[in-house]
Amino acid sequence: MSELLNSGPPLDAPAATIQGGERKRMVTILSAEELKAKIDRGDEFKLVMTMNEWHYEAEHIPGSVWVADKDRAQALLDPKDEIVCYCSDRACAASRVVSNVLEKSGFQHVYHFDGGLHEWKEAGYPIEGAAVASA
Repeated sequence: MSELLNSGPPLDAPAATIQGGERKRMVTILSAEELKAKIDRGDEFKLVMTMNEWHYEAEHIPGSVWVADKDRAQALLDPKDEIVCYCSDRACAASRVVSNVLEKSGFQHVYHFDGGLHEWKEAGYPIEGAAVASA
């Protein structure tokens, strides 16, 4: 994955670029309300937390899988899957980077919940993990 990360545009660049007069697909940003609606409807998608394993074990959105490296992504995700990536909040670049790398690697349905755990908890939506169980 490091080769992909080092060969692309700057981390703060938009996911869509124009090359050869053709506009590439852009990773779609979801709000907390849109993600909650997808979960409540029972939409089929992979919810991917991109922070480290310690954070995932402490707290994550129910139904999430943990993906923090290329090998784990290849093992758990299929390019045809609908995927929503998230991390802690808008200041965290992990989910933005992973979303962009997946999209550039041929994943066709990638979304980014940029508000992350912070926005999710602020909205009063449920979380799970060791930190929640001990609270």
